[in-house]
Amino acid sequence: MNVNYSTGSGKVDVTALFNVDNRPYSLILQTEKQGISVYYTLNGTKPDRSSFLYKKPINIDHDVILKAVAFQDGKQVERPVEFEVVIHKIIGKKMIYRQEFNERYPGNGLQVLNDGLKASLNYNDGYWQGYYGNNLDVVIDLGEDFTFNTISSTFYLIRKNGYLSRKL
Repeated sequence: MNVNYSTGSGKVDVTALFNVDNRPYSLILQTEKQGISVYYTLNGTKPDRSSFLYKKPINIDHDVILKAVAFQDGKQVERPVEFEVVIHKIIGKKMIYRQEFNERYPGNGLQVLNDGLKASLNYNDGYWQGYYGNNLDVVIDLGEDFTFNTISSTFYLIRKNGYLSRKL
């Protein structure tokens, strides 16, 4: 038909895979392009073709800095992506939303606030959950008593577009 079309992006997307009751915590790496290879590191170094080759979900049991990049025909397809993974006690715990997040910033769904993936500074990367006109109001059902030494969160304020929140 002589039509130009996209074969998809080679950007690596990262999805956390977890079950609160049944560990392990894993990461799935994927791209839109078919037939390409994804290489990754877990120590924050830039991945190349001598790094780990992604073949199946990566089990994670401690904090890591994941960097991943795709190669096709021996050439890097996109820039590497970087995610800080923080293993903590509330990963996967039930989230009860008392206010709806903004439809423009749904993140990766209802578990985005406690999936262990720390936010980047790119609020358009699909991992942020945003609130505009409503305050963030979420209850986390821990299911049991916990003792916490530290509680932290990451927020991003954009005055012209409202408030964006991400990750507890």
